[in-house]
Amino acid sequence: MVFRPATMPNLRVPHGEVTARLWLLLPLRLYVGFYFVVASLGKVGEKGGMLLSHPERLGENLIASVDKAGYPYAFYRTFVHGVVEPYIWVFAFLVVFGELMTGLALITGTLTRLACMGGIFMMLNFFLAFDSPLAMPHNTTSFAAIMLVLMLTGAGRTYGTDYFLRNRLPRWMV
Repeated sequence: MVFRPATMPNLRVPHGEVTARLWLLLPLRLYVGFYFVVASLGKVGEKGGMLLSHPERLGENLIASVDKAGYPYAFYRTFVHGVVEPYIWVFAFLVVFGELMTGLALITGTLTRLACMGGIFMMLNFFLAFDSPLAMPHNTTSFAAIMLVLMLTGAGRTYGTDYFLRNRLPRWMV
């Protein structure tokens, strides 16, 4: 008689044995998702910055950050002044919408890998925009690392809609 471990949804080697317990990543996925939703709603709420109705606030903070002495990323300063500054209202909307959609996708486990790619891209931009030191603990690098783990493991397939989409969409999406 051969003992076989309990099976978990959809992370199996070709012979059907379970290689990981993705449900252990569920609290992490939900935490990051709720954090993103709360962050996006805080940007449009009464007590928040009203980012959508006053996008110049984002522009002022961003430009002050990239124009300070000793800012190390000259290519990003050029991008901010040439692309972001003239269309700040578009980027303000993209920040709020991106955070909200990333958060909702992580909470529901829908297209988790795509959501994590978008979230990592946002974290990279926040990292470059506000010159966060890589070795210091802060939300930008922490959330990027967490989303990298969630993306590589396909964590939405456990207690998420990715489980139902796994045979309908390409593997890199779910």
